[in-house]
Amino acid sequence: MVMQMWDGLPHTFKQVWLGNLTEFQKAINGYMDWMNVDIGLYNALSLKIDLTLPDYFGRDRRNKILEQMKDIRLFLVDVEKMLNASSYQEYDDEGNMVPYRMAIKALDVPLTNDAKNYNALFKELEHDLSVLSEFKDANASD
Repeated sequence: MVMQMWDGLPHTFKQVWLGNLTEFQKAINGYMDWMNVDIGLYNALSLKIDLTLPDYFGRDRRNKILEQMKDIRLFLVDVEKMLNASSYQEYDDEGNMVPYRMAIKALDVPLTNDAKNYNALFKELEHDLSVLSEFKDANASD
């Protein structure tokens, strides 16, 4: 999934933000369903984001965005823990566990009204989906 980038214009932010979060939520929940059904990595994980946002930049919008990012961050921590505890975990040549690299810490970008920061965040969410996509590609049943 390719995230839509924000052009920095205030009137386009809400559409880009909510569109990206909607698609991210749909994609990541699809991976969770696949893990349950196809490979039997049973989990009760489901990302539920409140997909509302105030119309104008201000404290209420910032607080809502922080709440949405907190929900995503907590969810990704749970997903990473689940993958790292599963029998699907990978090991390097010396037998050391190779942790999954979900971009959890990278979700802490400054939430200024700057397209650069938000677009960096969208790239990190894209990265998280690519980690799950690689996991699926490596473990999909024939």
